[in-house]
Amino acid sequence: TETPLPLLQPAQDAAGSIIYVLSTSGNLSGEGKTLAVSSLSVNGAGLPENAPIRLTGEAELDVQWGEIYPSPDGSRLASEDNWGIVTILNLETGQLEPLATTGAGGAGGFLGWHPDSRRILYRQDTDWDAGLVLVDTQLLTGLVREHTTAAIRDAAVSPDGQKVIYSFWRGGGYAELRMINLDGSNPHVLYTSESDGADISLISWSPDGSKIAFMGDKGYMVMNA
Repeated sequence: TETPLPLLQPAQDAAGSIIYVLSTSGNLSGEGKTLAVSSLSVNGAGLPENAPIRLTGEAELDVQWGEIYPSPDGSRLASEDNWGIVTILNLETGQLEPLATTGAGGAGGFLGWHPDSRRILYRQDTDWDAGLVLVDTQLLTGLVREHTTAAIRDAAVSPDGQKVIYSFWRGGGYAELRMINLDGSNPHVLYTSESDGADISLISWSPDGSKIAFMGDKGYMVMNA
């Protein structure tokens, strides 16, 4: 798994937990495959402290191939299958939580956790309405609506949870880095690629929210937020 970011300060040692998934069923092609989630505690030297603990209990993630993303506070785990469908696992109870994806189901993509560890950013890819939405277990809030499939490439919520930066392919081969308030207001462009076919990806905020890093047409770049 990836380490939840941003870290408020560099880790002093390797102490913590490694969360990982194991295939529990299915054939070699992935058909019928389910995944169980386990956690392994390690000490400051990175060595196991005890036996692994299965976090899913009796529950299993019904995905063939996918990625897992721990929430910032470590209480939940988002699992995304190869179609962009997201499942949320409560790591404290071992129970799967329903995700309010009405209107955002089907193909899409997980883009990251909100700092509150309750909501996630989700790219909705449908024939009728592609966009950037904020999803939790109760409701779905649209941030950006664009009638261009897969126009949004990447996104990240600010450390204070108030703003979202995202990359947008606006056609003609050019990409833009945009910012918008969490309530969907004040969308504006921060940067526009200068070369045809360039993409913007790997977006992240600095821990204090003052700077933004991203991969653009001139390589990996850092700018004031």
